[in-house]
This record gives sequence, C-alpha cells and structure tokens, in this order.
Amino acid sequence: FTSVTSDFSTTTLSAGMTWGYPISEVQFLRFGFAYQDAELLTSAYSSQQARDWVLQNGSPFNVTTDVYGTKVRSLELVAGWGFDTRNATLFPTAGARLGLNLNASVPGSDIEYYVASIDYQKYVRMPGRWRFRVNSDLYYGNAYGDTTALPPFRNRYGGGPSSVRGFKESYLGPVDSLGNPYGGNLVFTNQLELLVPTPAKLSGSTRVAIFYDMGGVFSTGGVRFFDKLGDPIDYSFKYDRLKRSVGLGVEWLAPLGLLRFSYAVPLNADEPTDRLFGDQVERFQFSVGNAF
Repeated sequence: FTSVTSDFSTTTLSAGMTWGYPISEVQFLRFGFAYQDAELLTSAYSSQQARDWVLQNGSPFNVTTDVYGTKVRSLELVAGWGFDTRNATLFPTAGARLGLNLNASVPGSDIEYYVASIDYQKYVRMPGRWRFRVNSDLYYGNAYGDTTALPPFRNRYGGGPSSVRGFKESYLGPVDSLGNPYGGNLVFTNQLELLVPTPAKLSGSTRVAIFYDMGGVFSTGGVRFFDKLGDPIDYSFKYDRLKRSVGLGVEWLAPLGLLRFSYAVPLNADEPTDRLFGDQVERFQFSVGNAF
C-alpha cells in the first residue's frame, strides 16, 4: 500500500508473446500481443497528477477514506520493424541501426492508448581510426477514447547516461505537485559523439568519446501541472526547451560487466526559483549496462 514515503504504488501482472520474422539478412519484422492487469494505488499524500489519473480511469475503488486506487486491464497489439547493418553488437565501428515500434491497446480495453518509438544509430567513418556516431530516440504516446491521459506506467523519463548526460537520471521534464519527476508522453534525445582512437590492445574493451547531447521530456495534453505557487505550467514541446550538454564519456568492458563513465557540462540548465522547480544537474555519472 501507499504511504507518506511511497506516494504511488503499482502492481502489474503481464503476459504476452512476440514473433520475429526475418525478411532479409539485415531486416526483420516483429509482431505479437501482451495482456496486462494492473492495480494502481494512491493516497491523500500522492501527487495531484497521480490521484487525478486513478480517479478518472479504469475501475476506481476505495481501500480507506485516504487510500484509493483503480484496476485496469488491457490487451496490447505489438508491431515493429528493424534494420541493422552494424559490424558488431558491442563496440561497432560501421553501419547503422533503425527500429520502429508500435504498441496499441485494443479498443474496449479498460484503458485505451498507444505508444510509438523510433531509435536510430549511425556510425560514420572518418580519417584514420576516428569515428563519428549519431544516436537518436523519439518516443510518443497518447490516450484515446474515454481514457484521459497516457497511463503513468507508460510515461518515459529522460536525463542520465542513455539520454542527456549531465542532468540527473529520470529528472528531466514534467514535475508533479510533490516536486518529483512524473515523466512525459513525448521524449526526444540525440547524442552526437566523436569516438577517439584507443590503443589496439584496448580497442576491443574500451571506448572514449567526446559528446554533445540534446533532448527533453514533454507532456502534450491530458495531465495538468502546476508550479510551486500553484499556478498552471505548460510542459509542451518547444525547441528552446531541449536541454544540451557537452563532455567526455568512457566505456569499459570489465569482468563484472560494461561500465560507463561520463563527465558532462550542462549548457542550459534552469536554476530553481521561488516559482519553478528547475533542473537537477549531475556532472559525473556512472552506470552499468549496454553500450552507448
């Protein structure tokens, strides 16, 4: 259940199946379905945005006078197309990858929505062993029918090693009434990297890059947000709201996994004020995960 320290609780049971079908050596189709049964709980201590969504969607119920939730069931159809000509899965130096994905709940589900995403990666050869890499991601989702907004568990977040380095992970974009990141239904990130040649003995396990990141998280409708003084605030997309940073990144394939380090300088971080929450900066970042 929810409490003062846990203002939003979600229990989800999901099951599905996806098929992949190759149409050439470098292209494939993906299609399938997924069933989801979720229970979302909020309380008097939850954010206004969480309470609004729970009370207006699915099958709302009360646990106590201060704790209430909703149950939602949905059947999603899944489709995608992929194209990959990279010369390696880990630390590639040539080729490109493009993926298109679409998930949509079937009309008649307790909540009706769709989400679509595009991810693109391209390696460009330069003189000597220098390489230039482009990594772009675009995510958009929205509700339809009687559903008021995209479900909170379908919101996307930004900031951190995989999007805009130098900004605290998951803290970009809309902020709820408690001052916590709420995520958004529109996310765009773009990383431009100049890959620095490393000694031959290290090239298979280490990568160094000088980078320029740009991106943001936005909410395009269906959710109301407010500033610190309680006045409405707009988080819709505007080009000048995209956050930017420059810095140095290092990847090292260590025995315990792929380690990623970066030091970034945010170029247009907003300082907190008596009205606005501002951005949370984190210049040095470390993570364990997939190659960037």
